[in-house]
Amino acid sequence: MPIARAAPRNVARRHDIARPTGATGGSSRNATQIICESYKEKGNQRLFQANTKPLQLVGGAQFFSKKVLFDRVIGFAKFSEFLIVAESLDLQASLDGKNFATGVFPPILRPQKHAYTILQSSTKSVFMHLTTSEFPNNVNRNDRGFVDFEKMISLDGIAPINVITNTENTAITRRKELSSRITHNDGGSWKPLTPPKTDALGQPYACTSTACSLQIHSVPGLLMAVGNVGGTLAPYTESDTFLSRDTGFSWQEIHKDAHLWELGDSVSILVIVSDKEPTDRVLFSTDEGIIWHEYTFATQDKVRVNAIVTVPKDTSRRVILLGYYPRSMSSAVAIHLDFSSLTRKQCILDQSNPINDDFEYWSPAEEHQERCLFGRRTVYHRRIRDMQCYIGDQEKIEEKIIENCVYTDTDLEW
Repeated sequence: MPIARAAPRNVARRHDIARPTGATGGSSRNATQIICESYKEKGNQRLFQANTKPLQLVGGAQFFSKKVLFDRVIGFAKFSEFLIVAESLDLQASLDGKNFATGVFPPILRPQKHAYTILQSSTKSVFMHLTTSEFPNNVNRNDRGFVDFEKMISLDGIAPINVITNTENTAITRRKELSSRITHNDGGSWKPLTPPKTDALGQPYACTSTACSLQIHSVPGLLMAVGNVGGTLAPYTESDTFLSRDTGFSWQEIHKDAHLWELGDSVSILVIVSDKEPTDRVLFSTDEGIIWHEYTFATQDKVRVNAIVTVPKDTSRRVILLGYYPRSMSSAVAIHLDFSSLTRKQCILDQSNPINDDFEYWSPAEEHQERCLFGRRTVYHRRIRDMQCYIGDQEKIEEKIIENCVYTDTDLEW
């Protein structure tokens, strides 16, 4: 039952972090190998300087052996398939953590001075943002290297992004106008996000021209986003909360105003909370936003919430609100909410009798022009939206390819 979740926000660089490179996805990686960065010259290590205090990339098997892989690195990123190393401005890639190949840019792109951010990898390829000038160019990227980009986990080739629409005068005005795009073929083509026909109150949107599309700030969960319907992206405080159940082909405004959210138990529970002002309540839904219920968690002081979290794999129906009391901003507060008592009925998955279980077959391209993605039509299991049951440790079923399609231009790389 794959859930379309976005990958974690991309990071410009990290250092002094040791992490195993355990074998996944059938690669030849050594599960006991650890990769970390270490200062070449020991001593004062609080400040990283590429020229005077270089970092080495060190790797070793059996959790303790040591070998210098690169003498000077800027940073590295580890994905399920690849290990990517930034060696000065050169890129090195490896499948096993031992053998590396230099990344080569397309012949038509020969940047002399550039910076890049490795975004994500899950389809035998790597998304990378390349900056070739000091002025903004097309994709929205800040000074720290963070890029307005998300890659969906479990579903190949799907990624939303924000692009700059006024690049011709951004250097003068220092103001970006952003517009959202999405790809369903791993970057082969990008298109605007189709807006919903009505808002959360059933009213039509004021923007009705052909330039109107859904603009979103970020997508850190099951294709949920804070955004607006219009020609460009509005400020966060002027945005509403949207959800897509078909990987971004269509959208629904599920609530007015911007909210933080978290998904629990493979999306059988959805929790949102306002982060615009102090609050004493959350809203939760067990049918992916059709009906919302209110729960008051504070009986005295309201809390300014700045994060809502759950376990990484979303198998729990518990969430934690992180924030502070406005009367004492220096002190933090954590509030634990447990929704397990909403239902004790576990969802039934019966492959021999699928008509009578709690799941449905679903394809990302159902009822859309792009019936096939990457030359095939694939279906997945997901819980029927209004079934009042929890998934828990229910056995997961792999995706099923039901049709191999004739390749079109959108399935090919050029």
